[in-house]
Amino acid sequence: MAFSGAALQDLGAVLSNHKFTIPEYQRGYAWLLPQWIAIWQDLKNNVNSNGQQHFTGMMLLRKSNSQKPGIMEVVDGQQRLVTAMLLANALREKAGLKPDAYALTFEKNEDLQNHFELYGLHNSSASARLSNEPSSYALNIKEGANHFHGSAAELTPEQAAEWLKSLLNNFQLFVLEVSDGFDIHIAFETLNNRGRRLSDMELLKNRLIYLTTVLQYPAEEGSALRDDVHAAWKGIYRALGRSTKTQNHDDEFLLAHATAYFKKKREAAWLSNILFDVTFNVNNPDLTFDLIRDYLTSLEVGAFWWSQMHAPDNLPKEHQKWLARLDHCGYSHFKPLLLAAYLRTADGNSAGHRCSVKASPSLTMIAKLLKEVERYIVVVFRLMGKSGSHGKANIENAAFALLRQHREANLDKDCDISALSATDAIVVVVAYLRAWVGNIAYDDGTFSDDRFKWAGIFDHDEIAHVIEQRFLNQNGYYKWDFTRLALYEYEESFQKDGNNPVKLSWSQFSFDETVEHIYPQNPEKNDSGTTYWEQQIYFDGRSNRGDRLRLALQNSLGNLLFLSRSGNASASNDAYSRKKDREEVGKRKKFSNAGYAATEITQTFSHWNAQSIAIRGVALLKFIESRWDIVLTDNPDNLQSYLPLCFGLQTEAVAQGKAGRNINPRKLVASMTPGRVISIN
Repeated sequence: MAFSGAALQDLGAVLSNHKFTIPEYQRGYAWLLPQWIAIWQDLKNNVNSNGQQHFTGMMLLRKSNSQKPGIMEVVDGQQRLVTAMLLANALREKAGLKPDAYALTFEKNEDLQNHFELYGLHNSSASARLSNEPSSYALNIKEGANHFHGSAAELTPEQAAEWLKSLLNNFQLFVLEVSDGFDIHIAFETLNNRGRRLSDMELLKNRLIYLTTVLQYPAEEGSALRDDVHAAWKGIYRALGRSTKTQNHDDEFLLAHATAYFKKKREAAWLSNILFDVTFNVNNPDLTFDLIRDYLTSLEVGAFWWSQMHAPDNLPKEHQKWLARLDHCGYSHFKPLLLAAYLRTADGNSAGHRCSVKASPSLTMIAKLLKEVERYIVVVFRLMGKSGSHGKANIENAAFALLRQHREANLDKDCDISALSATDAIVVVVAYLRAWVGNIAYDDGTFSDDRFKWAGIFDHDEIAHVIEQRFLNQNGYYKWDFTRLALYEYEESFQKDGNNPVKLSWSQFSFDETVEHIYPQNPEKNDSGTTYWEQQIYFDGRSNRGDRLRLALQNSLGNLLFLSRSGNASASNDAYSRKKDREEVGKRKKFSNAGYAATEITQTFSHWNAQSIAIRGVALLKFIESRWDIVLTDNPDNLQSYLPLCFGLQTEAVAQGKAGRNINPRKLVASMTPGRVISIN
């Protein structure tokens, strides 16, 4: 390895004395906020230290093969170089100086080039050349430039000029120039990370390129495969950069894809082991260029579908609806399974994934899979409170089995889907998830879905215990993740397939700011020192020791209402129904147009008391049963069987009138359409 020169140089000299090119084999601009903050703080400290020299890292350069003379290829140090240029020009602008037109070219990457010229060099003509789907690396350039402009805005022009001088004169780079014989790809296998750690995705790209140089194939085949790697990574980062939701998903996506592609094992550092130590390792006797190409295709197509999963504006409306619901309940360990299902619809077609597949029968079935995944998460994790890792290994195995036909992988010992078509395989996976939740074991040894010889996890007695414990801890339904989902979905159910306008959004939901206790936590007193609520809900002292009855009513499901922030604030601790100067001014009036569920309450209940809370609570529980296809009691035809789910251990006291009035069983009768209060008999 030959070196043609090495020197410690001022940053200003490095920037002004060289023309740079970033070769295609490099990752793009990957530094983020932590690195931007660090270099800004370093500069601030340097200014305050009266101009001490500051070592800022190393750059490895070699003469470019470009026909243009004087071009230096940046082998290592790209992140510092681009960051320094963005920072210097941000300071120049604040100081009232023209931006420096740094000579920097991103080889065969117009996306990065145009973003650098627009945001780094302030070349406005580049705006017309920006891609509609920029890569996450390109967006990092934009965000970095904006960050430094925002930081420089806090300086005076004189201070900015001083900071710029310190940056260019005091920051030192160790610049090492190497000869043409320097082997880039072998070097990248041994170079330490610089600045922000290379993601596994970025390390994998370099490993694959490295393998094209050392595996025993003709040189032209290695060159063609390197081109394929570059093209695949451009496609991957273009897909991940399509939405801010996936911009920095490199390793999350890579892990999800690998889980389905390789079959995840329960071992430390599994992803790194399977990629670098087992599969894409020069000592792997089964490694071929064909295997690498197959993986490249699957990974690039997978990135497209990963992007669609997280920003599904191009997917059918039904997919958009269920993916939004999955966002609400959280679905991290189901992502490999859903990615496998979407990939199976593409059937490995590297070009076809860009075409419209909205009419695909497999996509239609995936909508059913999305629905079943949401049900599993809500019932098992949010309602029953099972550990987030419950069933994870089985779900990951299902992802591996589903990704491709003819794999030696079963969903269950008696359930082989390897020979099925994509659509038929997804049908079975849907049934598998459904059985996990609610498969019924009969006394004769058979099951409701006899393909799966085990009982599902759902148990209404366990649900009753979970709710009982929540009331013992005094919170009841308040501040429970499941309640958030239930109240939001109930409000959403008035949408009637989207024909009604949205009044309350998921992003607005906050227990502290948008969930109203209709019977308030701190009732207001009137002029006589009593309260409206003391007349409506009055407690037997012995039954209410420790405020247990009051808390049971206040935090009962039927007493909680999702409102806008302004609606919740205005209702506050007011009476439910009262008049002032002959005009209705209580909560009932304020609820009249504050949301669909709120309007329903005003139209249904003229008074609010323990009976009202019970009726609405039972109605919401019946809605929950309908929404997630479960049965919450062992006697669902008897509405009184739902009262323990409304009040926990205080049910008997509430029913007997220890909180103002008894619960009349006849008045629990409610018409459901489905699960909605229509009339009270």
